Amino acid sequence: MKIRRGTACLVVGAIAWCNGAFASESDLTTAEDRFRIAVERLGRVTTEESLRALNAVLALDENHVPAHVEIARLHMSKNTPPARSNAEKYLRRAIRLDPENGGNRVLLGDLLWAQGFLSNAKRQYEQVLARDQRNARAAFGLGVYYVKDYMKYWNMIDTEGTDLGVVLEWRHFAREYRELAIRNLGQSIRYDPGFKDAYYQLGLVYMEDMQSAPAAAGRALVGVANSLLKAYPADKDALLFVGLGYHTGGYPEKAWDFYIRALERMDLEERSIIESLETVAGDEERMRVTTADAQAQGGGGAWVDSSERERFWRRQDPLLLTERNERRMEHYRRVAYANLRFGKPRRGIAGWRTEMGRVYIKYGDPLSRKVTRPEVGQRGETVQAHTELWAYEGFSFRFRNWNGLDGWHFDVSSLYFPSGEWVLKRTPQRFVDPYRDLKYSMPYQVAAFRDAGRIRLEVAYAIAKERLRTSGGGAVDLQDGLFLYDGDWNEVSRAVYETRRLADAGEDSVRGRYLLSNSTLMIEPGSYHLVAEVQDRRTRSIGTFRNTFALATEDSTAAMSDLLVATGIESEDPFPERREDLRVVSNPLHTFYRSESVYIYFEAYNLARDDFGRTKYEITYRIGQPEEAEVTPGRFQAVALAEPVGKVHLRIGTVGADGPVEFQVRYIPAERNRVSSMFRKFESESGETAVTVRYEGDREDDFTYLQIELDRVPAGVHALSVELKDLNNAGQGDERRVLFRVME
Repeated sequence: MKIRRGTACLVVGAIAWCNGAFASESDLTTAEDRFRIAVERLGRVTTEESLRALNAVLALDENHVPAHVEIARLHMSKNTPPARSNAEKYLRRAIRLDPENGGNRVLLGDLLWAQGFLSNAKRQYEQVLARDQRNARAAFGLGVYYVKDYMKYWNMIDTEGTDLGVVLEWRHFAREYRELAIRNLGQSIRYDPGFKDAYYQLGLVYMEDMQSAPAAAGRALVGVANSLLKAYPADKDALLFVGLGYHTGGYPEKAWDFYIRALERMDLEERSIIESLETVAGDEERMRVTTADAQAQGGGGAWVDSSERERFWRRQDPLLLTERNERRMEHYRRVAYANLRFGKPRRGIAGWRTEMGRVYIKYGDPLSRKVTRPEVGQRGETVQAHTELWAYEGFSFRFRNWNGLDGWHFDVSSLYFPSGEWVLKRTPQRFVDPYRDLKYSMPYQVAAFRDAGRIRLEVAYAIAKERLRTSGGGAVDLQDGLFLYDGDWNEVSRAVYETRRLADAGEDSVRGRYLLSNSTLMIEPGSYHLVAEVQDRRTRSIGTFRNTFALATEDSTAAMSDLLVATGIESEDPFPERREDLRVVSNPLHTFYRSESVYIYFEAYNLARDDFGRTKYEITYRIGQPEEAEVTPGRFQAVALAEPVGKVHLRIGTVGADGPVEFQVRYIPAERNRVSSMFRKFESESGETAVTVRYEGDREDDFTYLQIELDRVPAGVHALSVELKDLNNAGQGDERRVLFRVME
């Protein structure tokens, strides 16, 4: 007599069953009764105990199909060759007893797949679908089979006959398998809309299509991701996959939102896996982050981002204007893809733990993949191994399939390829800036001045108009951001101007092509990272520069500020007393015409007084030849960062065809400073022209400026050095240097 569990409490007789409890196991007189209690105990007792209980069922009824199936499942869970062999034996008995049960045949197909008999597994799935086209699991199994073949053949080449210049590709087979994979996986989803794995495998097919047809593949992938989200609107895995879909499809804003929503739903262990820096960070860096993370978690069950981890990602963020960190988001994408693409779920191996997964997480998509077809000789010997070569910029990884199935590991059989582990450990992480084709360098200057124990930072940068799109009235739609971080990448200040009116950098043909952005920051002495970013919302072009510097305020020795290069310095008062009394027109392009003058503003600190309270100091202004490494186009004009600039030669103005060029320079010191003497000289061997000016004053901290007329200065790039000597304190002094370019 069969008893349904829902009505078991109404039965009075040999079995006193209610709420899952039996009076005594010895009272179980039928196979069905014993099977029911054995199933109830699955997972709560050991595998061996469950096997004994289910075999007791077969002792009462050797034709009990569910018992055969459950015994097979238990053997499959052991994941060993003998256990899988036993599982197959019990499954085949179940199928003989109940040949119309498609679920058992699908399970046998999964088992055969795990054993490596892929063609036999495929045959089982096809037999099920021949009887029942609506069997989602069978369609899924067949779809996965074709996904494997699609990926196997897409990058495969046959080197047979390459000595004749012939290389055979197999992409015509790959395209056929791709269509079969999409058809079967789509059928699986159609008949079981809640079947997660089918969505993932179908999405994987479209992700692999991104190289050949990015637009169509992106739309298809987002469609699959949204269908999955409808079935699982709050599931963390579904949210992560949707983020992966939008990210791969080219929708970073939406991707970031779904990544964050998925991460918020993960427990501490899951979040630790996807946030792991095991591969991408160096040993010391990883140790610092791990220690800081442990302190931040504090034994709690929720994830807490440590400040150390935040700093690690912040310094790699390619665009600070956005609220998302594209480098961190790319890390999430790589981990999610590695788990999907390289994981071995039947063997319980996560994709991020595999060698292919580790390489992918650290370096991303290779520039090229080359798969060689395995070949076996007549005696069973390996003629050509099944290998896969991933090529990056200047380094590569070669993997070999060691078991003919999914056993991909670093190839250690060839002396021609370095060890994959060796390359992985010694080659830094790789990240391709997603905005690289939109970015250009902005000419800039950053000048630091002491100001009552603090630092006054005057920043100017030039924005190329050719990268912008203006409206009818000449207005531009810009985001203009200036970001300051300390030496450890903790945020000090962040200023983003959404609608900021910027003046032209000048009216001439060169500076007229740029807009000028000026800012002044008051900061404490220390080490800093300064980043500027400007994005045109219409063209999406991004101007940027990054600078790292250390600033100090010494109180004892004579020192100078930075040199501020300007196209003009004006004052209504002929004897200005403060920096604020001057109107300095900064020139971050450092470019001038011969009809113009270069203006230099700087400050001197800690000048010694004599017995009469007077200061005496000497400043030498020298124009000479710059170092070759200093003369780069980005100093004087906007340069697209994605274009390989190479070694561009800009003319050195102090050097002619026959050696150093003698030229004259007129130096005009500021009237506000008392000049006691001035003398000039020209060094013919070095091509340097210089003037030394002696000053007298009564200030320990003073400022001055200089006008240099360029009408007799040859065109080209020049280096201006300014050297300060305190005449009241012999041996004390300082020196600064800056480049400028002269044009005809």
